[in-house]
Amino acid sequence: QQSNPEINDKTGNQPILTEFVWNEPCQQVFFCGSFNQWKERIPMLQVSPGVWKATRDLMPGKHQFKFIVDSAWKCSSNYPTQKDQNGNVNNFIVVEPKEEIQEQQRQQMEEIEKLFSQEIPENPAQIWNGYPNELPKQLVKTPLNATILQNQFQPSQLLPIPDHVVLTHFFRQRKRKNYSVTASTSRFRGKYITVVLYVTTNNDEQEEIEELVDIYQAGEV
Repeated sequence: QQSNPEINDKTGNQPILTEFVWNEPCQQVFFCGSFNQWKERIPMLQVSPGVWKATRDLMPGKHQFKFIVDSAWKCSSNYPTQKDQNGNVNNFIVVEPKEEIQEQQRQQMEEIEKLFSQEIPENPAQIWNGYPNELPKQLVKTPLNATILQNQFQPSQLLPIPDHVVLTHFFRQRKRKNYSVTASTSRFRGKYITVVLYVTTNNDEQEEIEELVDIYQAGEV
């Protein structure tokens, strides 16, 4: 049974909405404290598995409290502890006056505002002198750059899985005389599908056939 320590150092007249949290699995949680003379057990609501919350208006100052978890009095490791005048160990919380809370919020807003400005910074000319970044190595490993071994069949489940960085990108193979070759790889659950599109760019049918034969003989996709 808890004692009735009234250890509130009240420094303001306006109550502050204060949140209490219990972060351990259980069936039922209540809490009470010096703010209600340890008389009322306030129920807490489970907001997610193992997380219980409740709010209460408290006057500014220090308040001792404790949780009743499945009918057992317990302290939470998320709050500091303190002994009362009878030697009972309780959690405690310090409620700041509203003026101090508003001052803290004002200081935080000032710090945030310092990160922004209406002045346009100078644009150093040297940033335009460098070369653009090279193509990431991962994007070089595309189906269009893959080599197919002739006269060797591989089941689809044994084919290498494409890098995730090439998904939903649109790739175009190096320029050819009679064909424009493009491809895109998509993922559907555990399957990867690559669509390769060949578009003719020349009206000479014989040249198109010869180049298409060269493509397959070279093992290019």
